[in-house]
Amino acid sequence: MALAILGAITCQAHAQSSVTVYGIVDTGFSSIDNGTDRTNGLSSGNNSASRIGFKGLEDLGGGLQTEFKLENGISTDDGSGGSGFSRYAYIGLNGAFGKIRMGRQDNQISEAIIKLDPFSAAGVGNARNFYAGGGVPQRQPNMLTWLSNNYGGFSGSLGYIFGEVEDDNSANRGIGAQLSYENGPLNIQLAYQKQNYNGTTNVLGFSGTGADLDDKNILLGATYSFAALKLHGFYGERKLEGPATVAALGTGNFNDKIRTAMLGITIPLGASAIRADYIQNDNKDIDDADNNAWVASYTYSLSKRTTLYATYVRTDNDDNSVMSVSGPSAANFTAGENGSGAYLGINHKF
Repeated sequence: MALAILGAITCQAHAQSSVTVYGIVDTGFSSIDNGTDRTNGLSSGNNSASRIGFKGLEDLGGGLQTEFKLENGISTDDGSGGSGFSRYAYIGLNGAFGKIRMGRQDNQISEAIIKLDPFSAAGVGNARNFYAGGGVPQRQPNMLTWLSNNYGGFSGSLGYIFGEVEDDNSANRGIGAQLSYENGPLNIQLAYQKQNYNGTTNVLGFSGTGADLDDKNILLGATYSFAALKLHGFYGERKLEGPATVAALGTGNFNDKIRTAMLGITIPLGASAIRADYIQNDNKDIDDADNNAWVASYTYSLSKRTTLYATYVRTDNDDNSVMSVSGPSAANFTAGENGSGAYLGINHKF
């Protein structure tokens, strides 16, 4: 029955050029050291998250188009999946005014990091996972976004996240803005994001009933492509404001300012590529709460769709910080312990 339904969807996708069924299957071996123990096993999404999705575009005439994207994450090591379309779920209208999208999508800080990260913010090397020592909010629900058209390399976007809390319009609300310049070998990104968390929200490593927590981020970065390599870098500041008793991230408590810097490189070598970066997180308000991450990866493309990969990740934590690596034992990291992860696998896109 399931195959018949999938076949019908696929046939319809081929019949309608504006609809595409796509996905990624990524599984590999991982060996994780959390500073005290090592765990070996299979893990999904080491090079890029496994997923299945549907996207479409319809020409409405008069320069108008409607678009949609529905995407769900899958753990291909054990066959489990996310809840519904947990990665993306939005519909939009495109025209001379730009693009307007409504639904679950990347916020402005997340979009900027995607364009700056040597790993395109994917897999175990995803710079968003190490930003400020504990990760940056990525795809947001209930989000309204406007994206401008490109004008001589310049473009921008504005985002508003509806909190949808009765009698409190500011609770769980978010706003964001992004300005981009992409022209030839040069790419510059500037982004700002402010997100409120209220009530029983459990996100970014903290929770608290009745808490009123603000997460403010600003980021500036650039990439530059030379003939033989590409350089990447960004600098970001994160201000966490709220009750001091609410633990946050791996770098301390709320009312902290955390500065993050990333330097990276991409070296294409025919069918192969080498990627590496270094991320430093500096907590300005708590002693011995800094941390850093090193990531290096080698990929070899067997075809346009199938890639073999080998990736190594290391995190170094001060006594009062906890920043883990992805894998089976990532949740078992404790303060002050350094960690590492080695990953070998295969990635296929369809």
